[in-house]
Amino acid sequence: TRQAGDQVFMTGFSYGTYWIQRYLRIAPEGFTTAVVLDGVCPPDLCRLTEQDKSQDAIGKEILKLCVEKSEVCKNALGKNPVETLESLLNLTDSDNLQTPNCPKMFGLSREHIQSWLSTYTQTDNRVFVAPIINMMLRCSATDITKISHILNTMTLDSSHASSVQDKELVWNILLGYNIILSEMYSNVVPPPTEQQFLEIDANLTLPLYFAPKLGSGYFLWNKYNPNQFPNYGKYPNTKIPMLLLQGTLDGQTQFDWGFHASGHYKHPQQYFGE
Repeated sequence: TRQAGDQVFMTGFSYGTYWIQRYLRIAPEGFTTAVVLDGVCPPDLCRLTEQDKSQDAIGKEILKLCVEKSEVCKNALGKNPVETLESLLNLTDSDNLQTPNCPKMFGLSREHIQSWLSTYTQTDNRVFVAPIINMMLRCSATDITKISHILNTMTLDSSHASSVQDKELVWNILLGYNIILSEMYSNVVPPPTEQQFLEIDANLTLPLYFAPKLGSGYFLWNKYNPNQFPNYGKYPNTKIPMLLLQGTLDGQTQFDWGFHASGHYKHPQQYFGE
């Protein structure tokens, strides 16, 4: 319980920054001493169907930086790492007879590899992206053993995450999707369909394939109308000290989003940091 004189600091990451800003709309001076928004999800721009395109751009930038900063990476992926990745993706074609062919050996489609590596670029696992591409292309006996270990680890991690969520209710998936599909789907009118998102992703190198998944349920879901709420899509008018932090390699919350949001927080002791 808060005692008289206690200070309260609120920190939100990514999706959490969306809800802190909603809270500050309701209680602009509230009980909060200061706020940190890390990876800003602006109320007027944060739409999750943009993630495939932004994550594709970030993934390519990470590969580019890898070969620019590391001779080991350059030796593994060459001067054009995106072309090297495309060579790997082309191995998934049914008429490709290269032997050994690691993607086929592990039953991995183009979409599997793309979403796998794109997901890795979202976290500290991004350091494994270049080695995985190199091993999958080389496909030696040692590489096959290492790739098998990675894939098995991913399966175990996924199973563990599910069991934790079931027991501790870390994430209520129905509530989450209800919010996402109702108020964080797309600003485009009319809303894009699953097929339209698939066509967009077909032209990307490292899509998450997240937008088509949302599109598959959007027109079937019994959504609420967010416009019935006066605080939807609006920024709080608050003087609470605030620090907005935005990375340049965050595909989930784009740098432009954070910079845009910072224009709405101009009171003293409200700062934007890159």
